[in-house]
Order: sequence, then C-alpha cells, then structure tokens
Amino acid sequence: MSIRRRLTIGYTAALAITIVGFGVILYYNRRQASFAELDNRLELESRLSVRYLSDSYRVLGELVITPRIDTTPSLGANITSYFDSFRADYLVLLARDGRVLYLSDPASALSFASIDRLTRLASDSTQSSPGTTTFDTAVGPVRYLV
Repeated sequence: MSIRRRLTIGYTAALAITIVGFGVILYYNRRQASFAELDNRLELESRLSVRYLSDSYRVLGELVITPRIDTTPSLGANITSYFDSFRADYLVLLARDGRVLYLSDPASALSFASIDRLTRLASDSTQSSPGTTTFDTAVGPVRYLV
C-alpha cells in the first residue's frame, strides 16, 4: 500500500472520529439544555398554578367540591376550566391526602397503574423536584415536576 493511500485513510479516519465526537458532544449539550428549559417551564407553570389556586381560594373560599359524602371530591368548574386551558400534556392536581382532584385529558388517558405511580411519586416527595420516568410504554419517558 502506498504512503498516499495510508495518509488518506488516516486523515479520513481522523476526520470521521472528530465529526462523530463533535456530534456526540453537541447532542448531549443540547439535551441538557432542553431538559433545563423544560424544568424551568414546569417550575414556572407550577408556581403559576399554586398562585392561581391561592388567589382563587382567597376570593371564592372553597375550591374543592364534594357533592355527597360517598362521592370523590373534585375542583370546581371555574377552576377546572382554567386548568383545561393549560397546554401541559399531563397535569395532575392532588389533594393534601393524595386523592386526585384534577386530571388533564392526556393524563386521564393513562392507565390506572400509571396514575397510581404518579400519585405515589407526588406523595413520597418532600420538596419540588424534577425527574424523568416512564409511566406507560406506549407514551415513553415523561418529564415531571412534583
């Protein structure tokens, strides 16, 4: 094999390794930036939701409606309509005791086991923390904030 062919193969291999390495670094850098942006958006929306609920409670008094003793509590219609306008994929509001008060349309399509896992994540958490989990194999990994 001539020296020209060996140099060409060597330079081609070096260029390929450099391009692949740069691509991998760029991918992970963008992935981390996307996760950080998503976490910031989730945190902002959660603070907005908490503020809306506290302001609504101050104005309306009672936010949770329990029509009869044997029925499960739920949010009032005016509160539910506000959360229906969110573009969040999976929004779940829980009472302090862990009962589900509100499920967005995509969240209500999850299986019972997925919703149960989400409520356990929320009740086990002592502070606001983002994470990634797979609730349903058909949905794939989901980013959450508790």
